[in-house]
Parts: sequence; structure tokens; C-alpha cells
Amino acid sequence: MYAVRSDGKLVRRSPPTSVQDNWLGTATQVGNDNWSQYTRFLAFSPQGDLWGVNKDGRMYTWPGATVNPSYPHREAIAMGSGFSICRFIAFTIDTTLRSIERFDFLPESAKIVSVSPDLLTSETYINESSQMLRYTFSVYKEVTQSSSFSQGHSFTVETSVTFSAGIPVINVNGSVSIDTSKTETWNFTQTNEIKETFSGKSDVTVLPHSAIRVKASVTKGEILVPYRATIRTIFGNVSTIDGMYQGTSFYDLDVSQEDYKNPALMSMRRLCIL
Repeated sequence: MYAVRSDGKLVRRSPPTSVQDNWLGTATQVGNDNWSQYTRFLAFSPQGDLWGVNKDGRMYTWPGATVNPSYPHREAIAMGSGFSICRFIAFTIDTTLRSIERFDFLPESAKIVSVSPDLLTSETYINESSQMLRYTFSVYKEVTQSSSFSQGHSFTVETSVTFSAGIPVINVNGSVSIDTSKTETWNFTQTNEIKETFSGKSDVTVLPHSAIRVKASVTKGEILVPYRATIRTIFGNVSTIDGMYQGTSFYDLDVSQEDYKNPALMSMRRLCIL
């Protein structure tokens, strides 16, 4: 904490901790200049520069104050005039994210957290006749990929910040890449949902007095993908932030066939044998 004493000297020390704390008696003097004429406004910017307004309403700035500063008042940089009409002046920290100017996923550092099979649909074909039968199994199923972005930074994000980028996907070989063949409009603060459709056909041959069950499934993967974004703040400043994308990816449609043990058919088979 900084203060200007009644003799005009600038002093500093950690903030007082109690009413018994002799703050002024233990504070360290900063330089030898007289700061009393700048107490209309005297504060440090978030960047550490010292700003002041003198009795004539002129604003000046200096480098951050140290115990033995090398700058006298005459080296101050004038920043404008007319500030004597202001009843209140204060700095605010520019940490409100207004827009994302550029967004890059970093798939080379991605991590697959888990993979598991996800059943889309199944169908059982029963042949009670003495002739071989043929069918066509069809699958057309929509799945939902959910994802969100973590905000491992000090910026406050406005409620509806969106940006366009590709889609992180898991490849059949187990690697993670960004599908840029289609662009998604992402919401930076809310859960995103992307619909994806899997479709396919498979021929099914069922022998007499037997049954076949056909299953269609995909692999569901949970992934973490780092990102780097260039953002613009509410005051127009540009900064770079890093964070993490967490989402799901569905891939590798698989259609499999297996014998289905039907008790009624088994009984019929035994009768035929007898």
C-alpha cells in the first residue's frame, strides 16, 4: 500500500493488519520528491506505472515507484489535462474476454482418457423354415457428441462468446486430429452438442431352423485436447490464453453377426433330427 504523508513524501508498506498497527511509522519513504500536489489522484495502473493528477488537473505518469527512484518529477510524461472536473478516477483490470480472434487446437498434445463400445442398434433374424433365407441389415443412428472448454486463466468471459474451428476426433488408429472438412461454431462458455449420424448395410444369411443376431456399434472416446487462443478484451487489448477442450468422439462403426440360441428353434431342430 502507498500513501502521501502530510509533508508530501510518498511512502509504502504492506497493508495494516490491525488498529494497533503503526503503519505510517513503519512505512518506507519512496524518493525525496514532494507528491502533495498530485494527491487529487495518485494510483498505480495494473501494469505497475504510477499515475497522478496535479492541482491544475493535468495527468502524468511515471515508471513504477521504487525505494530510490531514478526519476524526478520533471521526467514525468504528460497524459492530458482537464481531469480536475473528475470527482472519481480509478483503474480497472482489463480481464473481461469479449471475443476470440484466433483459436487453435493442439492435437499433438491431446490425451485419450477412455474408450468403450457403444451399441447403436441390434436385430435378430429367425428362420423357422427349411430353406436358407437372406436379409439386409440396415443401421441409421444419430449420436450426440458433448464437449466444453475449461478456462484456466484469469479472464472473465462474457456469456455468449463464440468462434469457428474444426472438430477434434479420434482416428481408427487411436490418434487424435482436427477434422477441418467441416467447421463448427463453438460456444466458449456453454456445453456444445454436435449430432453425428452413422449408417451402413450388411447382408445376413440365415440357415434353416436357426437364428442370427446382428449388432451395430461404435467406439466412444473421451478426449482432452489443449488449445491456444488469441482473444480481445472488453477494452480492445489483445492477449493469448491456453486451456483445455474436453469432449467425446464417436468412431469406427462395426457391424457383427453371431448365432442366436432360440429355445423354440432348438426344440424344432431336435424334432427334425428324430
